[in-house]
Amino acid sequence: MAIESSLTPSRQAIEAQVAKILASPVFSKSGRMSGFLRFIVGKTLDGQNDDLKEYTIALEVFDKDESFDPRIDPTVRSEARRLRAKLSEYYQTASGDDMLLVDLPKGSYVPVFRERQSAGPARQRTRPRLYVALALVAAIAIAAGIWWWSAWRRHANPTSRSIAVLPFENLSADPANEYFSDGLTEEILNALANVDGFKVVARTSAFQFKGKHQDIRSIGKQLNVDMVLDGAGLRPRFRVVVDGQQVERPKPFPDVYLRAANLLGVNPGKCIVFEDSPTGVEAGRSAGMRVVGVQTHSADLRDVDLSIRDFDDPKLEQWLSSLQV
Repeated sequence: MAIESSLTPSRQAIEAQVAKILASPVFSKSGRMSGFLRFIVGKTLDGQNDDLKEYTIALEVFDKDESFDPRIDPTVRSEARRLRAKLSEYYQTASGDDMLLVDLPKGSYVPVFRERQSAGPARQRTRPRLYVALALVAAIAIAAGIWWWSAWRRHANPTSRSIAVLPFENLSADPANEYFSDGLTEEILNALANVDGFKVVARTSAFQFKGKHQDIRSIGKQLNVDMVLDGAGLRPRFRVVVDGQQVERPKPFPDVYLRAANLLGVNPGKCIVFEDSPTGVEAGRSAGMRVVGVQTHSADLRDVDLSIRDFDDPKLEQWLSSLQV
């Protein structure tokens, strides 16, 4: 096994490790992430940490113009989260002989480098389990929001349209899986924010309750919302989570669904996609999966195997029972 050392890695060792990371399958086909990692590592090694600000990175790495406003454009924050995910994936899938760790701490764009030392005989490395699960990729997170919204519409006061989405918890023993939990929360936030006439509490306000197990009703009063959604009812249902930050191409390309199927070890032809948008339907079809269209708005969803109003639609259970998968 390996333990972290307090030794300061040399520049040569850091550059060699970064080159190895960039040559790996995780990064070799991701020019955007590779460029981001090269930039922040280079600035850090040159002692230019002060240049690693959101605005500078947006212009230098992501080709934004001088009108870029980090308050309304989350590009850099989203890409940083994606880079953390890719670094975690690299170390999870690497051979295990890496003696230097490259990490990007949350809330910072300055990478850190830590050496590891061998401690005892090497053990066979097993791939870590992913405890936070797939919500049929990003779409299932959206579907979760759709399900809640469809149920709420039938029972709530039609003039009450405010909700807080509490951050999901990382239930694994591995802190590296934290980004899965946060990613699922943000997918649901984004999905609900696209519902017309629906007010969603800001992420910063909801995330102040992360790790705090308070009464849901008390949280609702503090945030002055009509409804509070947490992950308690969703966590047991999924094994892995994949969001749009972990793939190169967004929908209507099939990348996000194919990656999810690969992580689950399931043939795409055995998967079912729940979608409420034409681009999502196209992505599911391109991935070779069955597609259920959820008619949550005026979009005309065609080329689906089944069309339902919401997840309480009796047609859904009947259709699922008829499948031989």
